[in-house]
Amino acid sequence: MAIQLPTDQSNEAPKAIAVPAMEGSKWVIHSFGLFAKRPSIWLLSWLIYFILNLMFVMSSVLILLPALLSGLFTAGFIYGSKSLDNGQGLQIEHLFKGFKIKFRDLLRLGMLYLAASFLLGMLFSLVLGSFIDEQQIINMSNLSQQELQQHLRESPEQLAAILKAVLMTLIFFAPLIMASWFAPALVLFHDLKPIQAMILSIKACNKNLFAFMVFGVFIVPLILLGLVSIVGMPIILVVINISQYCSYKSIFPQQSDDQQPEMDGTFIV
Repeated sequence: MAIQLPTDQSNEAPKAIAVPAMEGSKWVIHSFGLFAKRPSIWLLSWLIYFILNLMFVMSSVLILLPALLSGLFTAGFIYGSKSLDNGQGLQIEHLFKGFKIKFRDLLRLGMLYLAASFLLGMLFSLVLGSFIDEQQIINMSNLSQQELQQHLRESPEQLAAILKAVLMTLIFFAPLIMASWFAPALVLFHDLKPIQAMILSIKACNKNLFAFMVFGVFIVPLILLGLVSIVGMPIILVVINISQYCSYKSIFPQQSDDQQPEMDGTFIV
């Protein structure tokens, strides 16, 4: 049975509410709860997604596809989370729901994400170049990991310069993360256009900064723990995808009767 999802056929933007800071911890708890209901399906879905991305990046022709399709697959994880949360189960095919529902807008969302990532990547290069000489960057790129670690230990001023550049870049990337956090759900559930969804996503995140800080306090240590386990990291990555739905549900409460989203009926952009 197809899940009934909210959509706004008039393209009217939903209202984002401000939630208490500790709501961020509930997103993590709720996400693990949804994961625990069908862990095998979640992990299999993630494995399929990972293998597809791996195939794409191994091809010089398809290397940009992971970024272009990011909104489509994120929408699939969110759709599956909604279905499971509503007691209607979880299926592998939910991963590909974005290709059947709002395909064009979700693909355009990926295009915007790719363009923004490219511009921010260029900005990172410029910022890094303002702290570190270009030749030094080239020299460090030719070092092995152990040699690089030894070099940075012997050159604390270069390490400080790199940390400053990374910090500034993270500050620049924050709006992109905020823009892409709720955007797939807003396109899928409320029929918003990509730019409209990204702007509203930024506003919603900005309105709930303290809740996201608490969310980060809980999720960052889990990411670090996941790095030491082959199985642990996929679980954490799935939980992060689920948490996009949980935070959406918290900040964008239902504002209309649940309806089935309109099918695009085409894969043409």
